[in-house]
Amino acid sequence: MPGSEHEKPAVHNEVSGSADNVVQIGTVIGDVVIGDRTRPSAAAPFMAPRLPADFTGRVHLGAQLLEALLEPAAGGGRPVVLSGLGGFGKTSMATWACHQPAVRDRFSDGVLWVELGRKPSEQRLAALLSDVTALVAGTAPRVFATVPAAAEAFRDVLTTRRLLLVLDDVWAGDAVDPFLEGGTQCVRLVTTRNRGVVDGTSVIVDALDDEEARAILSADLPDDAAAHVGSLAARVGRWPLALTMLGGTLRSLVTQHGLPVAEAVSGVVAELDRHGITSADQLSDVELRRGIATTLELSLADLADSAGVASVDRLRSIAAFPQGTLVPFSWLEQLWQLSAVQTRIECDRFVRRCLVSASGVEGVRLHDVTREALRENRSMSAVSAALLDGGCPLGDQLAYHLVQAGRADELGLLLLDMRYQVERMWSDGPLAFEADVATYLAACAADGPVEMLASLLRQEAHLLVDHRDRRDLALTLHTRLFCRPELFERISHVPEVGGVTPLRPFPDRAENALTRVVAGHRGPAASVTCHPDGNLIATAGAYDTTVRIWDTRTWSETNVIVVPGAALDTVRWSPDGAFIAVVGMTDRFRDDSGPSPHVFTVLIFDARTGAEVTAFGSRGRSIGSPVAIAWAPDSSWLAFSSAEEVGLWPVAGGAPAFLKPPVDVVALDWHGEHGLAAVTTDRRLLWWRGPVSSPSEVIVWQHEAFLGVRVRLAWRPGGSSLVLSTRDSFLILDPRSQAVLWSESPAELLVYHTAGWSPDGRSLSSYRSDRNRVASLVTWRVPPDPQLAAGSPELVGRIGCGVDDGLDDDLVWVRSGTMVATVGAPVVRVWYPENSAEQDLAWRELDTVRWSPDGRQLAVRCHREWALVDPDRPEDPPRQQLSYPFGTPPLTDRHDRAEAAGIEPAGYEWHAEVAFASNSLRAVAFWFGAVKIFQAGGPEPVCTLEKPAATRWASLCFTPDESRLVSLAEDSGYTTAEIIVWDLDAGRRTATAELSARDFQLSCTTDKLAASLRHVAVVTRSGLLGLYEIDELRPVCWIKVNGRLRDVSFDPAGERLAVVGDAGLYLLRVR
Repeated sequence: MPGSEHEKPAVHNEVSGSADNVVQIGTVIGDVVIGDRTRPSAAAPFMAPRLPADFTGRVHLGAQLLEALLEPAAGGGRPVVLSGLGGFGKTSMATWACHQPAVRDRFSDGVLWVELGRKPSEQRLAALLSDVTALVAGTAPRVFATVPAAAEAFRDVLTTRRLLLVLDDVWAGDAVDPFLEGGTQCVRLVTTRNRGVVDGTSVIVDALDDEEARAILSADLPDDAAAHVGSLAARVGRWPLALTMLGGTLRSLVTQHGLPVAEAVSGVVAELDRHGITSADQLSDVELRRGIATTLELSLADLADSAGVASVDRLRSIAAFPQGTLVPFSWLEQLWQLSAVQTRIECDRFVRRCLVSASGVEGVRLHDVTREALRENRSMSAVSAALLDGGCPLGDQLAYHLVQAGRADELGLLLLDMRYQVERMWSDGPLAFEADVATYLAACAADGPVEMLASLLRQEAHLLVDHRDRRDLALTLHTRLFCRPELFERISHVPEVGGVTPLRPFPDRAENALTRVVAGHRGPAASVTCHPDGNLIATAGAYDTTVRIWDTRTWSETNVIVVPGAALDTVRWSPDGAFIAVVGMTDRFRDDSGPSPHVFTVLIFDARTGAEVTAFGSRGRSIGSPVAIAWAPDSSWLAFSSAEEVGLWPVAGGAPAFLKPPVDVVALDWHGEHGLAAVTTDRRLLWWRGPVSSPSEVIVWQHEAFLGVRVRLAWRPGGSSLVLSTRDSFLILDPRSQAVLWSESPAELLVYHTAGWSPDGRSLSSYRSDRNRVASLVTWRVPPDPQLAAGSPELVGRIGCGVDDGLDDDLVWVRSGTMVATVGAPVVRVWYPENSAEQDLAWRELDTVRWSPDGRQLAVRCHREWALVDPDRPEDPPRQQLSYPFGTPPLTDRHDRAEAAGIEPAGYEWHAEVAFASNSLRAVAFWFGAVKIFQAGGPEPVCTLEKPAATRWASLCFTPDESRLVSLAEDSGYTTAEIIVWDLDAGRRTATAELSARDFQLSCTTDKLAASLRHVAVVTRSGLLGLYEIDELRPVCWIKVNGRLRDVSFDPAGERLAVVGDAGLYLLRVR
């Protein structure tokens, strides 16, 4: 959310250097030191490392690489992939390419460099994406709750910028995928040891040729040196890293020890013989570690002879840092207890021997192969301990070094310190803190409080981002911790800050069954599907035009498919995993001439690349009844519904086939053995055993329960039955005998949304809601089909999912049937379906709250029924009342308020907001008009207030002394909103606060405000609660909750706040 603190956490990058999440010393909060990040330069970034002074060019390879990078087709999204064994010079060649004038000219908007490494955490990926996004945009970096959110921001800034993005040291596709989407003129250059990790134009980095190898070994040696080094080049297989190290050793022997070149070469060869390195074959990838260890040992021996053993120890200490880390000179200065000049001289000594690489003026970096050899059979705990004890500002590496130093217990205490939690999440986001938690849990035995903390982050990290300032983050985090008393009591250094703090745990705590919240879509998700291997899921955003693919093993986003201009309804993965089918509403196949104007677009994409394979239009019954689809078992056909017919679309191309008879179908499913089933709008189930071979042979079954509204149809895996979920019924059917094997008989009226079988067919889940729109996920263990007649399914789980207003609901089993993913809310939620307990969901969806005049009781309204709540014992059941208990009831309906104010409905005048005061004053505001103040019974206003910029009125209220009026409204473009305090005696505004409607997700029809003598409180349907000082409307705080908020009320003293919403009643203390 926007606010006054703009020092959002960022990684500072010089004009050159890699995006590396290193936090420097900055703000001191209590005893916790975390750095602030600085605003990057707005100039076109050039992040490539410096080219080593002794770099030897590779003519043929360089020409091949430049041709691939400068090829016009490279701008079309196909990466250039440099692949080869470790130490073969991939990074050096990428660096060389970045410095070529032709490349600098071609990519005039900048060169970006990101080093990923072997297993980058989600936090690191999000931070790297944030950093390069900020560099390109010239803005301060943001903190993101998820990698998908960071990836989306990155894609948004690429647009048509001419950029080269180097993705260095890539080991796995899931790590690089978030960087591969977007930017029509952005070319990706990937370096990797593993061929096939990224699909692109391949450039193989192999061993050097003989001339290149001799050039490296003889660099800075006498002119005749090249004639003597051939035997040494052949011995190490012309491997660039080994040659570079040995070249440094030769230079030392010749220039510092005075040996002739031939004698120096003979001595190095003899050392290789002594270590058993007799041929180039032993420097294959299998023997990589042994080969580099031998070569390194020679270099270290020379280093010890010329600079002493202490210099070798200092080099080894660099290996104590995480792989791929840029180690700042300032850290090494502190670690080695040397001056700044001495530290740089020592590092230069390592650089000259090609033992480390320099990165501009920032620090040095070890090649990961060299790092592994230096660490082998050596403990690095002493180095980490020295860094920690010296007060080095380790930032992201703090958890790593605490564990490496054997001080994981200190890390455990730090994780439960709220000062550290707030600073870490404010600086680097919840993913960074979650990475610290994961580091601790990987190193320690089970720790209950930290495990609860990990669960909180998985469930509610989306509430801990995009805050105005640290205070808002701290207050929101405080409320989430307070909801878990068993965890909260273990938290240390809970700050005493102003704002609002909970008097009781909030009612919106996530169920223990909720294992993860996946947030990435802008707005609600409409549909979800699972890859046949059970690990990947794809989700379709209802309004953000994207299909997002997630890996449930890491919860990272692996791909995004964009459907321009689409409102998406359905996504389904093909049985072979190769394709993804999507249904949505676009203008692509618009046709107003047919019987139905609602022509949906059906698209089939390559699931791996995201490329469109085919697309076609099909008519639906209405916007709310999209085209139904189902994949053939062999993925060669896609069955689809159209106006009064069912078609089969050939994925490989050709004309579609149509089945008989012509029918209006609302649901489809296709079984590998039993064929295609469909449900029609006229209560029939159709069954084609052979839809491709016998399209006209159909079995028809009519039943009154087959209501064609909100239908989900699914064959049972490993069985012959079907589950049918309609709006009013939930059935298991046997289409062969046309018998209902089982139907649910609920005790109350339910609306069934969707259903799905587990992959083994043994479990069945249903997502439904009651008459009050409170949703639940219910799971049964289902006996085999032959036993269903004798025994009903066993209920194994019922999970309360909160209030669900969504029109689009879907579920799918993931992870081979261990979890269920649901959509139907603004986020995708993943559940353990059997890890649940019955929940009392009564008195959850509250829409109105008022305090009694003495402040001892609360009246709350739920579905037009009132109840009394004791604010000192809110956990007690509400005492239901026949009517409003405190006198004249509040007019909660907009039309009722307008009628009570004597307003005649006419056009926009129904969009009227009214507030009543006890002294017979009333305030009336029509949309796009000014606020007018009336006396009771008076036809003319006694005062007309100045017309502000924002006039889509959302809420009006008087202060308790009725001397002021407070208003909330959005502007006509829905871009900004204003809170205004009006002095009624003077007839003018005294304070204004402007809000971004996008950031605050305001709604002029549902957001509410309340006023005390000192404060103004605002609640929004997006789950935000704001508090302002009334005199100048200075913001005190904004906090986030799960679910919509609907009303807010101060107690008579203005010291307590009651808030109601979908989850129930929130009670807070105002400080």
